[in-house]
Amino acid sequence: AAAAAAAAAVAGSATPVRADELPGGTIISTGRASFTVPEGFERFSKPVKTHLEEGNARSTTVKGFTLGVAVDPVKLESLAKFGDPEFVADRVVKVEKGRDGVTAVRLVAARAMTVDGVDYYELEYDSESTRGYNHVLSRLTIQE
Repeated sequence: AAAAAAAAAVAGSATPVRADELPGGTIISTGRASFTVPEGFERFSKPVKTHLEEGNARSTTVKGFTLGVAVDPVKLESLAKFGDPEFVADRVVKVEKGRDGVTAVRLVAARAMTVDGVDYYELEYDSESTRGYNHVLSRLTIQE
């Protein structure tokens, strides 16, 4: 089984399209998971790969706004067998607090949802670090 995380999008703007900007509706795929990129985003690679598979895009108009999908192998049959959304969020917050330079983490929301027949946990949290502020929205799922 594998876990995937993805983020939501922001509304586009009337800014002229850059040569490296992806057309709205472009699909970024890792091979096992994918997401559709809204207008105003470009593909990028992180300097250090931290997941088995990952795909990323960043806004060309909103500094620091990124979208991504990551896939990692796990030994779980389902999210529900691991715990409820609050339990999973607590684990994620604890891991985030242990990251280098992180000074504060605040859970905003943890909820279960189903989209197109797939069960997800959606976790939203704020993270403050020596590198700045991040607002994170993640959707987690486990699939074969």
